[in-house]
Amino acid sequence: MIVYITPFIFCFLISLDHKWALNRQLRPILFVLLATIFCGGLMTGNDWPTYEYNYDHDVSERMEIGYYYYAKLWQQLGIPFVFFRFINKVIIFYIYWRFIDFLRVPFYFTLMIFCGTFALYCFINDPFRSLFSFGFFLLAVMAMLKKNNMISFFLLFIASLFHISTLLILPCFFIKRIQWKSIYIIAFYIIFNISFSSNTLILEVMKLFSWLPFVGDKIVIYLGMVEQNPNLVDVNGEVFTLGAMIRHVCFILMIIYRKKILEHQYGEILFLYAFIYLLLFRIGLSFNVLGRISYFYFIFYISIFSIIKENLSNYRKSYSLSCFILFLLFMYNTLTTSYTYLPYTNIWEYILKGDIPSYGYRENYNYEKSPYRNEHQL
Repeated sequence: MIVYITPFIFCFLISLDHKWALNRQLRPILFVLLATIFCGGLMTGNDWPTYEYNYDHDVSERMEIGYYYYAKLWQQLGIPFVFFRFINKVIIFYIYWRFIDFLRVPFYFTLMIFCGTFALYCFINDPFRSLFSFGFFLLAVMAMLKKNNMISFFLLFIASLFHISTLLILPCFFIKRIQWKSIYIIAFYIIFNISFSSNTLILEVMKLFSWLPFVGDKIVIYLGMVEQNPNLVDVNGEVFTLGAMIRHVCFILMIIYRKKILEHQYGEILFLYAFIYLLLFRIGLSFNVLGRISYFYFIFYISIFSIIKENLSNYRKSYSLSCFILFLLFMYNTLTTSYTYLPYTNIWEYILKGDIPSYGYRENYNYEKSPYRNEHQL
């Protein structure tokens, strides 16, 4: 567990020292360290066995065309899946690294939260196709903020070729800001969360999207599954958890410091996308099949905590320490409620030994060795 917690603590300590926080020479060293830890997991995660089997046996079923042919290219070059997985995760990790810097938010404080949340779920737990689409989405947002709209929509199209769920967030891309008064945002947030305590209403809303190409077919199939098994819709969905408390606190802080957030260079898009994340996450709690869609916007959600820290004067250290404790507890909860994170194994320890274990040895290693079993969602 110490391998995950150490970079989290390290980023926090750097964020407290203004001189160190501005030292850009430290960043390449830290990037190598974090990329090695979060991208180099060998037997951690639970999606990779399926991906590796499909990669080795040229299986295209249920694979988006972009991912399939991209992976096939690496396979044709004779590159083993473990290296394909590691190299591409490093590339996507770098996109997130640059994007945090691009947003002009406190870098190390944001990175601390990133290491304790998203980096665990998406780089250790490893939803591989989704991770590609997340990376292209961030590049699309960067292009949009630079007013390169054609490039932006092209990158969104590429993202959809790696994971079809990108099409579901496409409408949000046309919204640039929230113009409602704060009181209306609060009312909408409360009503939205209450509404998703009704599975009947949830199913009716899903039916509205059944006409969409590609995605609509999956929704129709899912609705048929729900008819057979109503338990697939979880209206309670982790309402009373540490993660839920943090999200509600984030929303309250967004409202209180809305003016300060909007004064930031990218404040309008940060506020909007963080709010979209909170809404999509609530949907994902009720529908696990839609749970990953909110993670397109996760980086904006955690950036809100950093912007607020930047605008505090009297209580900055207390706020920083509170966030550190909350996300450390959240991190511990994540690590101890799923077999996917522990025990930790790294590709480099086996490369240095000159012997990477076989697929059969690695496939169920964490499931058999870990004391933790239940799955956890951010």
